[in-house]
Amino acid sequence: MIVITILKIIGLILLALLCLILILLILPVRYRLRAASDDGVAGICAGVNVTALCRLVSVTVDYQAASEDSLQLAVRLLGIPIIRGGSRKEPGEKKKRMKSRANDPELAALEEEAKEKKRLEKEKEKSLREEENRILKGLRTDRHHIKETKRIRQEIRQRRLTVTLTKVRDGILDFGRMLVSLPAVIVRGIGAVFNRWSETRRTVRLYRKFLGDERTKAALRQALDLVKCSVKHLLPRRIEGNLRFGFDDPAKTGIVLAAAESFYPVWCRTLTLTPDFEAQVFMGHIAAAGRMIPGYLVIKAIGVYFNKNIQFVIHFFKRLKAKKEKKHGR
Repeated sequence: MIVITILKIIGLILLALLCLILILLILPVRYRLRAASDDGVAGICAGVNVTALCRLVSVTVDYQAASEDSLQLAVRLLGIPIIRGGSRKEPGEKKKRMKSRANDPELAALEEEAKEKKRLEKEKEKSLREEENRILKGLRTDRHHIKETKRIRQEIRQRRLTVTLTKVRDGILDFGRMLVSLPAVIVRGIGAVFNRWSETRRTVRLYRKFLGDERTKAALRQALDLVKCSVKHLLPRRIEGNLRFGFDDPAKTGIVLAAAESFYPVWCRTLTLTPDFEAQVFMGHIAAAGRMIPGYLVIKAIGVYFNKNIQFVIHFFKRLKAKKEKKHGR
């Protein structure tokens, strides 16, 4: 009975986890984007809001270019704030703290004590420095110390000369060994270059054969189709606003306008774009909203992953990696 009860509990836990995963995959994740500016790029205000599980989970990111706390993050769970954006400090808050510290007698006494301690430490360091200078000055005037110093310096010069001669001798011997072994080094270098060239040729032939295979071409088409479906699924379903823009170079304005025209069917009814080819300007507001269903993307990705052409590509790179590891002796 105990074993059956434990198995029932484990089964209920697994069922709850499975239901939670299904809910996360089925329920859509919605997002909203907004941006506005009345004073060019310096006055941009933008924000992103992402909600999931029927708005039970909400993440908001706000950006204000003209603000001290330009980026703020807020996370809510069941409407309860979990993470809040940074609060702005009042400009006179530091002065208030300094004023309250000056009015507190205990803090003032502690500061005076710290200053006195620093002053005593500086005086102590100064006296120690003067004592060291006095001792060194006395040593310089001592004849015996001068003779001892000369003897020590002479020994140091002799040791340095011996070390220099040893280094010169070792350098000459090493140069001779290098000259003797130079032909063998040249032969090994030529052999290494030839081996590298042969290996490069084999790798190029292998990749040419791999890229020319019909299975590889089919896998690339399927991967491209997956990217297209994912981008189409993630694109905003509603865009609205009024935007006037222009750059210092009219060519840049034309490039941006041409890129926006690529998505003309999406925003033609609700968004108005006004290019300015004569002045550098950025004004207006824009808002977009969309959604994505994680289960749809997961099913698409699983279908592509287990496709035989994709598996052929994956196995090719796995075999290539195994050959490299075997060659390097891992």
